[in-house]
Amino acid sequence: MSGESFFAAIAAVVALAASGTAIALGIDQLLSGARLRSLEALLREARGVSGGDAHQRVLASLHVTTVGRIVARQAVPARSFVFPAFLLTAVLVQLVLAWVQFSPGDSLWDPILKMVNAAVLGGSAVVMGSHLLRERARVAQCYARGVVPIRAYTSMLALMEGGTKSEFLRACVLALALSAGVSGASILATEVDVPSFVAPVLIFIAVPLIVWVGIAIRAQLARVSLEEPRNTDNSLKPTWVHPADNQNATPTV
Repeated sequence: MSGESFFAAIAAVVALAASGTAIALGIDQLLSGARLRSLEALLREARGVSGGDAHQRVLASLHVTTVGRIVARQAVPARSFVFPAFLLTAVLVQLVLAWVQFSPGDSLWDPILKMVNAAVLGGSAVVMGSHLLRERARVAQCYARGVVPIRAYTSMLALMEGGTKSEFLRACVLALALSAGVSGASILATEVDVPSFVAPVLIFIAVPLIVWVGIAIRAQLARVSLEEPRNTDNSLKPTWVHPADNQNATPTV
């Protein structure tokens, strides 16, 4: 690959990754936030309507949960996901370009190495993204259960530390599955000179793994712990605290 084509490919990766990231996060911020605010207003109005005690308790619980999710979005806003989303998109776009630019007679090592790179860097991006989702879910639960103060940790140090082996394993599996699925789709689209069974096998392996990881992540978020990230040496600093006038209080669970 010549110098000009190399820099053109890099520019394409950055442009496509930035565009995809901005579009995805913008849609999430607009649609999810608007739905939550509409639901909160509806529940608030419904609580003002006379009804039985049981009815009011259900409405109050739903309202508190919804407000907690809104607070969590303030604590962990969509912009927190920009870097992991951009990193994951960039490595996958780079992988697509490796297959698109593949020509008969070229070595398969280049796209294979791109798959490994996508799995490694993509796994790191998934780990950071899953930590942000877990932190958002934790903040929502803290609000719903009256934990004071509510603090969110979304710094790069906080994202790279902590977690469990199962979270790391799921992140690696998801990154490998995405790499396999993108490679299979790229091979089919560009008619790369490889055995015909390779692309379907890659896609067949990728789809159930992606679904399984998605289900596992949703299950994890449903039972998130209220405990803050481990901070034994006091190196982690909260990036968001509520209430603001109670920053030095000890959390009560």
